[in-house]
Amino acid sequence: MATGRIVPSQSPRLVSNRRIHAAFSAQELRPVEIWTQCIFEACQGPNYMAELLDLTMVSKRWSKILMNTPTLWGHININELNEDSEATIALFLYLSGESRLRLTISIPLSSYWYTISKLLLPHNTRIRTIALISNEDEFHMPGWQYGNINHSDDAEAGRVLKHVLMTLNLFEMIQGFEVTSDIPVRPDVLLPSPAQLSTGNWLIRSAFLGGILIKESRQVFLQPRQLIMGAADLLDFGRYSSMLGHLNHLSVYSKTREYIEPPPTYFDPPIFFHLPFLTTLHYHARFQPELSRIIVSTHSTLKFLNVQIGILDVTGVVNALKIATSLRSFTLTLLILDYDQDSRGKKRPYYPMTIVHAISRQRPPSWRLLKMEIFKCEIKHFEGKQIPENLNVDYLWKIFHSIFPNLRHLVWNLPMQSRTQLLSLARQNQLTCFESTVTPPKSYNQWAETVLSSLESLSVNDVRIFDRMIISNLAHLSMKWSDELEIPAGISLMRLESLLLAIGDDVKRPVEFNPKDFPLLKSVSITLHGPESLFKLPNLPNLIEIKLSTRSPALTQGMKLCASLIWEPEICPKLEKIHVDSLIQWDILFVLLKRRNFGQNSGISKIRELGLPQIAPHFRHLLTSLLKEQETPSDLVFYRILEKLSNWQARHRLLDENMFDISFNSFCMLANRLSEQAVFIVCI
Repeated sequence: MATGRIVPSQSPRLVSNRRIHAAFSAQELRPVEIWTQCIFEACQGPNYMAELLDLTMVSKRWSKILMNTPTLWGHININELNEDSEATIALFLYLSGESRLRLTISIPLSSYWYTISKLLLPHNTRIRTIALISNEDEFHMPGWQYGNINHSDDAEAGRVLKHVLMTLNLFEMIQGFEVTSDIPVRPDVLLPSPAQLSTGNWLIRSAFLGGILIKESRQVFLQPRQLIMGAADLLDFGRYSSMLGHLNHLSVYSKTREYIEPPPTYFDPPIFFHLPFLTTLHYHARFQPELSRIIVSTHSTLKFLNVQIGILDVTGVVNALKIATSLRSFTLTLLILDYDQDSRGKKRPYYPMTIVHAISRQRPPSWRLLKMEIFKCEIKHFEGKQIPENLNVDYLWKIFHSIFPNLRHLVWNLPMQSRTQLLSLARQNQLTCFESTVTPPKSYNQWAETVLSSLESLSVNDVRIFDRMIISNLAHLSMKWSDELEIPAGISLMRLESLLLAIGDDVKRPVEFNPKDFPLLKSVSITLHGPESLFKLPNLPNLIEIKLSTRSPALTQGMKLCASLIWEPEICPKLEKIHVDSLIQWDILFVLLKRRNFGQNSGISKIRELGLPQIAPHFRHLLTSLLKEQETPSDLVFYRILEKLSNWQARHRLLDENMFDISFNSFCMLANRLSEQAVFIVCI
């Protein structure tokens, strides 16, 4: 009997479809709205204009279609870095046609603003959004936003924003426009002078401005979208409630001393909060009845709640949650103070027994919040002191697990005195992610067993707290490593795809593990806390990415990792991404990329992405060429010499300890001259 291989035939219709897909580009196969959004997402960022222009160079066809899509050209970035910004902006204004404009303006204001504003002025009726941005990290910190309300930077942001609005005559238009700012600004800077309405003592991140005609005169109205205010200014809600109907994000903060002082006494009738669109609330202040009233008024819209209060007031927060039926994410930070004062000015000490007594008064509620998916709870001392080891807050675990039966993501950074808490995780049938920095006490009971079948992501300091627990579907694991550590037998790593290890400075032995235990591992991230810590990379068949981080950029573990890939170029055959933040000798990088990217074995993946600390500019082009598998002309002399040496001689040449010392000293001298460490990432 003759045997043969069966080849499935291809129908004429299938062949025809393939020809159609080959003939037409992606622009013609998708609706224009979807294709436009894809292009926008691909170019989004500070270099949007340059990247969009680059796409016009792909082909004549791409250029034609892009230039005939006006909405793509309505996003205009204005900053000091663009030397040819005037010509570029003029081109974008022309190609945007009659579509709406979004202006993203960087602080400080460009020195070319006067000329740019002349270009924008004829198109001011098309402006719908103005976004003010800053690259300063401190402007993104919540503590700065309210704590430094009189800071000169927020005054500068307000001055720039108001200057832009007035230069473009936006106060004279009837239609409204959105204003957003990374640096919160006072409401009065968003209004023309003299202001047509009074405003509260707030800071605004986002607002809608517009105008209405009343008896042939135009009056400006302000509708805040994102608001930041002090807890003492909550009374302004009643006074300015007509302005707050469109608020979707509210942040309430207290200054440091206000956590200790007696809560404010209100003599007026209870405040009514009308916030029909509020979805996000941050409340970092002394607990007040106003928090409950805000939650009551937003019970059908509030989805994200972040609360930071003294732990003695936690029962008030629990009771306030009863009506929050739409809540999906809740972050609770419990503060331990030395003391605070009640409404009569009497001190309330925060002793461990006082805290336990306050918590125990709250019985587990009978009501449930079934839509809650993410719960994060942590405890910290108000002044940064150590949390008492004998503090027993296990009862809070019981309360919150009773209220939130359908959690998907749980972060619990409160002390654990009993293993019963973790056993109750088995009742969370939808829990896929658990994080905790808890270190179990010596008296921690480990005899009971349970099965956590839905858990896919685990991030813990000590994985031994899950001893005798069955976890079979784990895809992500983050933990601390120690010399005595053994992963509990019940935790299966056969499906693990991502591993994060923190190796302490007390670890003296090299960290090694069996590749057979990690058959599907794709990403490894290692943080080394000491100079003697060492990670030995095994041959992981599916590993795509490795990240190695050290507490000091002058440590040599990253260099040794790259060297191990030189001597064994066929290990981790799918490895494509390497990120290190420590010193790497240039010759080791050169040889590594040559052997991985120019090898003869087609089964070995090429290195496509390389993340490094500060590197000399003249090496960047060379590294990019090696990543793109392009031969480099004159720099091959060193490699030719190296190829003539034996494997032992080459290893000795590259890993000479004297060269390590020279490189270490040179790097330290360079680091002292650099105010901050830049990161160089090359990818193709």
